[in-house]
Amino acid sequence: MDPVVLLHDVAAQRKAGDRLFELSVGDFEVGGGELVALVGPSGSGKSTLLDLLGLILPPSSYGTFQVAGMNLPIDSPGLKNAAQLRRTIGFVLQHGALLPFLSVKDNIVLAAALAGASPDRCELEELCAELGISGILEAKPSQISGGQRQRAALARALVHRPKLILADEPTGSVDAQQALEIGRLLQNTTDSHGLGTVLVTHDLALAKHLGAKIYQIYPEIDQPGVVRSRIEQV
Repeated sequence: MDPVVLLHDVAAQRKAGDRLFELSVGDFEVGGGELVALVGPSGSGKSTLLDLLGLILPPSSYGTFQVAGMNLPIDSPGLKNAAQLRRTIGFVLQHGALLPFLSVKDNIVLAAALAGASPDRCELEELCAELGISGILEAKPSQISGGQRQRAALARALVHRPKLILADEPTGSVDAQQALEIGRLLQNTTDSHGLGTVLVTHDLALAKHLGAKIYQIYPEIDQPGVVRSRIEQV
């Protein structure tokens, strides 16, 4: 099976005022059915890598840049690829990021519509049952727990049947037990749906407990105002 993500000799840069941040990726690979954890301290470049994989941030240079089965040399990611990406990538954010004025069900259905997908009722019911949220579909996000919001966010990310899930600190706003439950849910969903999943986390112990393939980000202050980070598998 071809990898869902394959990066080789990829670099990206960000500037903020007089500060420069540079991320260097020698090799990074995510296979179908594989959970990959990206671990590192705040400000080390974890979100920068997710922005690269989501084609929000263009690489400054690259050897191989393959995401969700697409070989990308790319000149201007984002709008140029948005329609295609909505069908191949699902995003799970730290606090779920559900629209507060919609029910859980309507949040999920809207995500499918924006991705150009139209799951039938049986598909939707099966997905929600798998994720344990069948009983909260008519509730608003403010009426459910943090763990339930993350389950709903995962349903929203999966509803259009993507190849790749990008999960940005989905366990960062819940307690240790809920973090473990969410991690196991990601692990089981990755396996059962044959997805590639990238889990960004500060929690190395959780990543090891889940049996994830782990990449560590190492930030280095090269000179005043310049931070360079590299990624290595551990």
